[in-house]
Amino acid sequence: MESSFGFHCPICHVYIPKTRDANNPEDWTKCFPENCVLEKYVHSSDQRFCEACLRESEEEDATHLCLNCNEKLCRNCTKYHNRGQSTHNHQVAFLSEITCGDLVPNQMNREFCVHHPGGHITLFCQDHEEPCCPICGSTLHRKCKRVESIEQASMSTRKQFEEESFELLLHVEDLHIFQNKLLDAKSDQEKLLHIWKIEWTRYLQKLKKQLTK
Repeated sequence: MESSFGFHCPICHVYIPKTRDANNPEDWTKCFPENCVLEKYVHSSDQRFCEACLRESEEEDATHLCLNCNEKLCRNCTKYHNRGQSTHNHQVAFLSEITCGDLVPNQMNREFCVHHPGGHITLFCQDHEEPCCPICGSTLHRKCKRVESIEQASMSTRKQFEEESFELLLHVEDLHIFQNKLLDAKSDQEKLLHIWKIEWTRYLQKLKKQLTK
């Protein structure tokens, strides 16, 4: 089994496990989650109009960016966007105040395979400790012995965690018992040493009297 190893995305801080064919660190960039918000923001930096208004053939200067919808909005559309039942909890930011760190969608799309774009992650290879799509399961992981569905892997992991937790509790209990035994042994030794000290003191006093006669 390969050791689990990876890195954190410097923008969204999502942990990205290293895939089997990404032995060269320069190839790890292929494993980054796609940030469609940042990509669109960079490529449409010259687009200054509200996208909602453009759909109605109107041109209004955009003032905000909805990170959930990945859409530029004017002041008026932003007001109604914040009032909508399905959009009132969206993260909307002023275009003039946006920094690179803000351009992170609330839900990074990590459901798709890094090897097969569009392939949904439905399997998990226990041998390599990495999620994969059905195509990966039948190609890259075809020789692996433990390829399970995400649900099965989750249940297996939970069961293993519960078993290890129970075993750990037993070890902790054994350590407490052993600690108590050590404390009792220490107490017994201290009592024994105290008795020996008294006996030796009496013996020395008796010997001293005999020598002074």
